[in-house]
Amino acid sequence: MSKRLLTNEQIEEFIKEGVLVIPNVFSSEEIEATQKGLYETLKTFGVDIEDLAGTAHNLDRLSTTNGAGGIIDIFYSKWRLDVATSPKVYGIMSELWEHTYAKDGRDRQVNEAETESKEENKQAHIELKLYRHKHGPFNPKHGTLYMNRQTIQKQKTQTQSQSQSQSQSQSQKQKQKQKQRLLQRGLAPHLDCCPKDMYSDKSHRWRPIQMFVALTDNHKENTGGFECVKGFHRKFENYFTTKSIQSQVDGTNDTICVGDFTRLLPKEDKEILQSFQHIPYDKGSVVCFDWRIPHANSQKNQNHTVRQVIYTGFLPDVPLNRTYRALQLQHFRKKISPPDFWGNENYSQHKRSDNALTNIFRTSNGPNYHFTELGEKLMGITRGKMNMLQLPVLDTVN
Repeated sequence: MSKRLLTNEQIEEFIKEGVLVIPNVFSSEEIEATQKGLYETLKTFGVDIEDLAGTAHNLDRLSTTNGAGGIIDIFYSKWRLDVATSPKVYGIMSELWEHTYAKDGRDRQVNEAETESKEENKQAHIELKLYRHKHGPFNPKHGTLYMNRQTIQKQKTQTQSQSQSQSQSQSQKQKQKQKQRLLQRGLAPHLDCCPKDMYSDKSHRWRPIQMFVALTDNHKENTGGFECVKGFHRKFENYFTTKSIQSQVDGTNDTICVGDFTRLLPKEDKEILQSFQHIPYDKGSVVCFDWRIPHANSQKNQNHTVRQVIYTGFLPDVPLNRTYRALQLQHFRKKISPPDFWGNENYSQHKRSDNALTNIFRTSNGPNYHFTELGEKLMGITRGKMNMLQLPVLDTVN
């Protein structure tokens, strides 16, 4: 029998708050090795982590978000795939699934005779449907790797034109001044789901729990860190149902979704925005949060330390995600960005004229990367008649 990676207290915290920081998942040596690989990749594109004052403008070529959140589109390099397929990271997700979405709420029952008050009874009924979903029960030890991106968020004091000023002629500077903007900015408060249509027919994958791996410490507010509204998943449904009704009554804006992205509105969602709080963590930590939790990156990074995280994650083994896994594997083998992201044929209108993204995939490991047995199973790579969905028992890694 395998040992658990999460304590009962950690699981209870995730169910209550919808967000969980798991410290010390990766050692200092593992983080340093990952950063070394990251920095080498960045140098390939003209970004020197030791000279961001002179080279940070090249980060713009690596981003399809125009600098939002410091996100860069590097998917297939060895250092990030090593982290993404770590048994420790997958083991954490597997245990969270087991105690939340895997049973589709069917293991939860309310015995009103045992509740001591109406409030306890109300909370028990909330718990009953908190993890209900349309995909039905699934095996929490089966899953798919979700290819994602990472963040390199520097101190936000520099504009794109300033970062290139030394190498530009006067006329070039003048033209650049017309288009002056911040090289990077925070990722605005949002949801990675559509409250009005949580299971849209247009959705091509289901990711109920999200996660990232911290490569640097982030302890203070206004340092580019992760912010969210704890516990909002418990009132998510009631909030957006009420908001929709209210918008019809008083003519205010209803929730606006762009695919799975829902930006929170300054006036209509003021209650949520006022509830955001900074979530501190140490490097080597894994941070997990429910898809119904509003979240953002801090609008400011007043720290001299560059915030570095790897966004990663996994998809439950349900029919919709099996289809996505097959498509994701095709993209990986073609060295084009994953189906969820700009820079592939699904998002041709967003392709960059300088072909920067194409070059990223040409110089990354891509199909040459040698997955572990677990990695092959998470990617859906089959060899012979082996059942690639059955995952091995995961032991605790100290």
